[in-house]
Amino acid sequence: LRTGGASGGGSAASTRPLVKVTAESASLRFEPRAASLLHQRTCIPRWVEVDIINHGDETLVLEEVTSEHSTLYPMLKGAGRLEKGKVARLQILFLTQVAGIFDGYVVLQTSKGAIPYQVQATAVDNPYRVEPVIGSRVMVGERFTPGITIFNPHQAELKVKEVNSTESFLHLALPGKSLDGVGSGSKGHSTTPAVWTIPSRQSKAIIYINFLSHTTGKFKGYICIRTDVDTLLVPVDIMVT
Repeated sequence: LRTGGASGGGSAASTRPLVKVTAESASLRFEPRAASLLHQRTCIPRWVEVDIINHGDETLVLEEVTSEHSTLYPMLKGAGRLEKGKVARLQILFLTQVAGIFDGYVVLQTSKGAIPYQVQATAVDNPYRVEPVIGSRVMVGERFTPGITIFNPHQAELKVKEVNSTESFLHLALPGKSLDGVGSGSKGHSTTPAVWTIPSRQSKAIIYINFLSHTTGKFKGYICIRTDVDTLLVPVDIMVT
């Protein structure tokens, strides 16, 4: 994702005013009624699935779902007409960069109004000591090459299976490889180099981001790291001036 200048949080909202109503008044029921996520870990995604049940006598229209909370990414499966007794599925991705307590809402826009769905969560630092690459500022034409290091907290060896970036401007390079002139073919690695086997209680640099831009703006994306234990999603946020 690239934006020119400051970027706003959350999904794009509807152009018409939101009339907030309760699920009960719209004859909808959420199962579970609210999401409570305890002891989540930074940079490790957690999906929540919520059933949306129409228990009224009228057909409703599910239009969109949005959130202004930076840790919540909602998706609506089955948007459109929801007939009496039918069920649609709401999926919410919780992903946080920092530890703490979170309390936010996703908003389901329907033909009867906007219905909030509450998500509460607590998060601690991930045990792999992986941190987001955020708040970075570079000049136009300046190469930026931060590394991502993983600590293995387990008793057994930790194997990194795959590393990919979500954006074409976030090229990747293995440790020890040249960072000059890396092309789009470096977007992801799915082999298993020796550097991706991490002994117990040790740390290793597993990948380097190779970023270079000739235009100004804010660049956002993620580095996805799949291990034999967990999958990490590392946010990257770079401002080019």
